[in-house]
Amino acid sequence: RGHAVHVWNRSPAAAEALRSHGCVVAASPRAALESVGAGGLCLALLSTTDAMDAVVDSLKGAACDGAILANLTSGSPDDGRRVARKAADACPGALYVDGAYCGPPSSVEAGSGQVFASCEGGAAAVAPGALEALDALGDVAFCAGVGAARALDYAVVDLAFVTLMSYAANAAMLEREGVDAKTFAKAAALRLAAAPASMEKAATRMDAGRDAATYAETPTATLGTWRNFWASRRPYLESLGAPTVLLDFVVGLLDAAGASDAATAGADVTRIQEVLRYPRT
Repeated sequence: RGHAVHVWNRSPAAAEALRSHGCVVAASPRAALESVGAGGLCLALLSTTDAMDAVVDSLKGAACDGAILANLTSGSPDDGRRVARKAADACPGALYVDGAYCGPPSSVEAGSGQVFASCEGGAAAVAPGALEALDALGDVAFCAGVGAARALDYAVVDLAFVTLMSYAANAAMLEREGVDAKTFAKAAALRLAAAPASMEKAATRMDAGRDAATYAETPTATLGTWRNFWASRRPYLESLGAPTVLLDFVVGLLDAAGASDAATAGADVTRIQEVLRYPRT
């Protein structure tokens, strides 16, 4: 896409394979970082944070003033913050961008993945050329605070995985009723198409405040309604010999949020966030 690309890999043969595609093979991580210059992007996408630690250690003393070091290596928010501290010591002249890449290897070439990024100053602190290079990987979402992007990656992947697991479990149930998986997939796709709008609406309510009155105002679906729906499934699932782990988990959360209490059963289902919130610091 018009970008000059220097590559380094812990397995030299993997880097050499990219030479025929116009890439310049760097002798070391430090050489790769120094090659980008001020405003350039050095992208780190390794398999473990231990590997990233070793790479950052090797950057000490690099001539990299104004460069952007983007760490998209898999790891926790705390891992990202730890690497940020190491990077500040090893290469203080570079801007550290922390984050995660979501997508299979094929999506890198297609530019169809998701990039979650966070750094001091947000997207405004990143040079336009570096932002353009990140955009080539797919949709880019910036979050405030180093580590936040990794938490967003956790959340998005969790949502996708739980949806897939729910599809697999319910496809097995439907097979008993003579409904094939393709029919289920088509029906589910129609239902899931409404999910983004539903989440946007829920987000407005969830971000508005934490008082009980907020959840009681014009509920779209109440705690009590959802509890009745889930509880009604138990006899059928038990008759099939199907596991009820998910059902028990959901009903337990709904009850903890007040679904069985007459005073709160009529509150919007988003009140469940009060059970799931972590203490704010």
